[in-house]
This record gives sequence, structure tokens and C-alpha cells, in this order.
Amino acid sequence: MVPSNRPMTRSSVGALAAALAILFASPAARADAEDPEKLFAEGSALIEEGKCTEALPKLERAQHLDPGIGTQFNIAVCEEQLGRLGSAWHDFEQVMQLARASGKKQREEAARAKLEALRPKVPTFVIRSEEPGDVTVKVDGAVITREGWGFVPVDPGNHAIEASAPTKMSWTTKLAAPAPGAKVEIVIPKLGVVERREVVTVETSNKRRTLGFILGGVGVAGVAAAAVTGVMLLDAKSTADERCKPRCVTPDNKYDQDGADAVSRGKTLLPINAVAWGVAAVGLGLGAFFILTSPSSSPTSPRVDASLGPRGGDLRISF
Repeated sequence: MVPSNRPMTRSSVGALAAALAILFASPAARADAEDPEKLFAEGSALIEEGKCTEALPKLERAQHLDPGIGTQFNIAVCEEQLGRLGSAWHDFEQVMQLARASGKKQREEAARAKLEALRPKVPTFVIRSEEPGDVTVKVDGAVITREGWGFVPVDPGNHAIEASAPTKMSWTTKLAAPAPGAKVEIVIPKLGVVERREVVTVETSNKRRTLGFILGGVGVAGVAAAAVTGVMLLDAKSTADERCKPRCVTPDNKYDQDGADAVSRGKTLLPINAVAWGVAAVGLGLGAFFILTSPSSSPTSPRVDASLGPRGGDLRISF
């Protein structure tokens, strides 16, 4: 790591001092500062005092360390008091669903009451699409299901809306949240078709060259066959010369079967070897002839450009 030569600012010195204070604090003090129950108690007490600005960070930290329905409920309470009605709505809605799933009837009813009170006050978007196909809609990066298009609660400020569909161009816009209790309709237009461009290069085939390579391969195979049968033929001849001159008999005047077999193998292998050498010569000769006499690849191979756009298809062939 290359050390920096920039002087430390006052804020940098303060941040470093705070980090060192946390680092060298006693384990008990650090554990106490990160105790989610203590953070929850402190945050709840600050809510009672009407200090939601101070309470919210403590509650969010407690929720991060130990998620709980009660903590999330108090977070939603703080968000409501701070005017973040869209966030409050989403948190109360999640508390209601979690409480219903866990059988906490009282907490579920409390969250439902909060939602009923918020509904006429929360600013909302209403989404409508003119795109006939399936559309994925996101508000600030969060996917909004089609069932929820009629009521999208948001916080004050600007929001990013994005719509996308397969093979279509994405559509995005930014829109300010309406006043509390007001609704703004967002109309997603018909999405444009993504222009796809494919380049296909068609090369003229060289049949003479292809045939030359095929014949050359046959010639190589002939050389291999001739070499193998040649070795076998030499071995058979050596055995026959040793045991069957002038006759295939052993020194004790008995019939030499091994020598006779060698003579038989030699008679069989001799024509095979001759044919293999003939195939090798013809294949290699003709292969070389076709390859050497074939025309070179055309430098002006046709180029086919195909494109598909909103106004239809387009096909161009150039040389």
C-alpha cells in the first residue's frame, strides 16, 4: 500500500480518534454498546419523548443485530412521525404479515390499525401500462407486482421508475412524490423494440481443396497400413527363410508347423501390402494435385448483414 502524503483534515482526525476509542474500549463496554435489547429499550424510550430522529438509528441497529417484530413496529412508528409515510406503510405491512404468520394476533391488529390510519395520508403512485406484453416495473429498484400497481406508497422526494420487457427497450423516468394523501398516475408507454443486428459471413466453399484433403487422408491411412503389413511381412519372411529352406521340417525330420504358418502369412500379407502402398501413392498424389491446383480463398466473400428494428427487417449483402 502506498502511503498518502495528504494532510489529515479535522474530520479525519475525529474519525480516527473515534475508531481508536472503540478499538481500545473494554470488551464489556463494546458488548454493552452492541446489545440489541439495550438499543431497543433506548430507542423506545426516545420515541416516548418524541425524539424519533435519535431513536431511529438505535432501533435500526437493534433490528440489524437481532431482527424482531416489535423492533420493526417501532421503526415504522418513527418513520411515520418523521414523515416517511411510504417506508412506514411498508414496515407496518410487513409487521402485519409476520405477526399473522407467527400467531401474534395483538401485534397484527395494531399494525392493521396503523395501516388503516395511514392509507388516506400516504402519497402514492398508481401505475398503468400501455405495453400489451408482460412488463416488469421497478420503483427505486424494488419490483412492484402487477397486483400492487394500483397503490404504491412512497416517501417524499424524487423516485426512479423503470419498466422493462423481453426484446423491448427499457423505459425510465424520475418523478417527485405527490403531496401527502395525493395520488399520481404513472403511464408506461408502449415500449420500443430492441434493434438486433447480426452479421453472418458466408464463405464460398472450395470443393477441390476439400477433396484434396480427403484423398490425402486416405493416402496417409494407406501409408500406415503399408508400414504395418510390411513389418509383419518381413517377420514372416524371416521365419520362413529360417525354417522352410528347402522344406518345412525340423532338424529331427518332423513337420515344422511354425515355419509353414510363416509361409502362409507371407503369401496373405504380400498382396495386402502391395495394395496399401498403391492406395498410399494414389491418395497422396491425387490429394496433393487437388490441393495445389485449387483456387485460393476468395478475398471478397459475401457479407450478409441482417437487422431487425421497429420498422421491420433489413437484409444487405455486400462483396
